[in-house]
Amino acid sequence: MLDQTAIHQLKTALRNSVENNEVAGANLLVIKDGNEWFYHEDGLADREAGLPIARDSIFRLYSMTKPITAASIMILVERGVIDLFDPVSRYLPGLKIRRSRRTAN
Repeated sequence: MLDQTAIHQLKTALRNSVENNEVAGANLLVIKDGNEWFYHEDGLADREAGLPIARDSIFRLYSMTKPITAASIMILVERGVIDLFDPVSRYLPGLKIRRSRRTAN
């Protein structure tokens, strides 16, 4: 289980996000080795209706390709498969910049 300090910090982070209007509501579930270690919810699932977040609230997720791509790239970097200093065109040849030739007049 999580210690009381960690639990307090997680709950405080969620509460602050709600109070600062960064999110209407949020819930957090921590599972380790198949066991639930922590669950907390705070805020609203629907501001207009005043409906609080619940364990079974459904969330719409938008534009998740960027974080998935970033996580995938970092795994490849850790494995040494790619280098962040390589030009993108090394892995995606279609993005290679072709220099145009200028003609003399």
